[in-house]
Amino acid sequence: MKNTNVYLKVLLLVATTALLSSCGSNKEANSDYDFSSRVGHSNDPLANIDPKTRPLAYCNLASNSLIEVATSVFKSGDTIRQDFINLKLTKIPAYFSQGQNYIQFWKWQANPQGVTDIAPTPLRFQLVEIASGKPITNTKTTLYWNDLQGALQAVGATTPADLFRKAKLVIDLEDPYAEYDVIRTVYYNMDNTKLSELDSLLPIFDADPTRYAVQPDGANRAPVLQALHPLKSSVGLGWNALFFQTKANEFCSPMSVN
Repeated sequence: MKNTNVYLKVLLLVATTALLSSCGSNKEANSDYDFSSRVGHSNDPLANIDPKTRPLAYCNLASNSLIEVATSVFKSGDTIRQDFINLKLTKIPAYFSQGQNYIQFWKWQANPQGVTDIAPTPLRFQLVEIASGKPITNTKTTLYWNDLQGALQAVGATTPADLFRKAKLVIDLEDPYAEYDVIRTVYYNMDNTKLSELDSLLPIFDADPTRYAVQPDGANRAPVLQALHPLKSSVGLGWNALFFQTKANEFCSPMSVN
């Protein structure tokens, strides 16, 4: 009986050690993504930043040959909500109105080694009239032209370009701690093949790409994220903080009705 008790104690000790080891490994693996590139998360609080010496981008603009998206921070009153983002489709093919394509939005993050992790489900959104701030669709995860007839009537539009000039998408990032780095806009055929894929850094981020390249812990930011910085071509040009702030503010202009 004594030997049996000793054996059970040893077995329990081994099992407990294995469990603690497993928990430690999971924590270490998850910490790879702790240093989000978005300013405002717990490791880089917005309140600690002097914008005169560290300019910030509250908006962004990204484009390819098929689509262009502008993004900006979402505010509730004067409070910035990290779990939502404003997105405006500033370029979209006219043939989107033929109803043969659809659009979805995804979020992803990258660790310092450049390993990316994309969320498994598309993001939810509502279409909102810019002038009034009123929702003109219910919550969706997929943008189909045929679902937008009510929205067209609400803003007096007939074409995709006119609709998205007058309306923006408010996207639920489901990311209250600002852990994700990038929003991906994907343009699909109806057979689910991808026609276009566009990645854009989520605001708020450092307007100076040299400052953006360094994480709060001093380590280098993942190259895959540095490559997405909208002002990356300015490195080495000698811009000062005020100029970086001015250029970053220009990304906000497409968010208005133009």
